[in-house]
Amino acid sequence: MTRLTVESRRKNDAYRALSEHPTDPTITFTGARLTADELGMHSRSEAAIHRCDLVGDDDISRRLLSQPELTAYGVKALNVMPVLVESAGSLAARLHRRAEPLCFALRAPGQHDVVFTADAGSAEAGSSEPRFQLHRPATVPVTATLTMRSDHRLLVLWGRRPAGLEVLEEGHLADLESLKSALWADAVPWP
Repeated sequence: MTRLTVESRRKNDAYRALSEHPTDPTITFTGARLTADELGMHSRSEAAIHRCDLVGDDDISRRLLSQPELTAYGVKALNVMPVLVESAGSLAARLHRRAEPLCFALRAPGQHDVVFTADAGSAEAGSSEPRFQLHRPATVPVTATLTMRSDHRLLVLWGRRPAGLEVLEEGHLADLESLKSALWADAVPWP
């Protein structure tokens, strides 16, 4: 535990020094320029997700993973960090076989929807960039909706398929199947 405390202080000192940098208070991290505050939010998100990996689906994990600011950060990060397999661009590439645009929502009761949009052939020149956005529930027309607990939604956004995941699926079967296979291309449910 002492080592964890020492390294956490070291990290916080580095964040503080970065925020005080006189000319460029950002660093490149996974293909995006991040400030110290953004790195701090990334650390919070990673800690919540990996705590669940290590400890499991308990009340503390559910509370940590349900924080709306972690979902908002995930939406932003997955739009600007192209190297991540969970990124909006990577998800669109896995959906590239579609002939028509796709707009789906990851919904959690009491929170904003995470809406993903991708044009048909979004990897092609001239089409708009695929992206995640937060919207008030049911304010954007979507072709498919996956509704789940908010803690599970953050894990799903980051490419995981949690054990005990209960999903209410709405939409055309083909859209839902495309979506699920793209979200969980390599995911294996935990025992």
